[in-house]
Amino acid sequence: MEFQYILDSLEIEFYLVTGIQLADLLGLFVGLGLFCLLLFLIRYEKQTAPLNPDLSSLEDVGDPDDVKINLSRSLLEMDQKAKAKELLEQVLSNPNLLNEKKVIAEDLLKKV
Repeated sequence: MEFQYILDSLEIEFYLVTGIQLADLLGLFVGLGLFCLLLFLIRYEKQTAPLNPDLSSLEDVGDPDDVKINLSRSLLEMDQKAKAKELLEQVLSNPNLLNEKKVIAEDLLKKV
């Protein structure tokens, strides 16, 4: 008896929302299908392309080594480890790198 009441309530609500009257189990399955489709569309996440930053203009923002270190931190947070590793290796290949920046870059490289 209780199942029939729930089924009737669902049929009425489905009719009020869609304007389509489906009876009994057919209406239940169509409603469940639409509900599942709605949940799928809500949870759908668009895939984003990986960032390819233009490194030619880094001097405009300050010390290029600091910029590359900060950019690699951001890339690590976005789980783009290959690009972050590439930037950190560029920083470490600089012969004039300060010891403080070298330690920071090595620590970040260990996280990769």
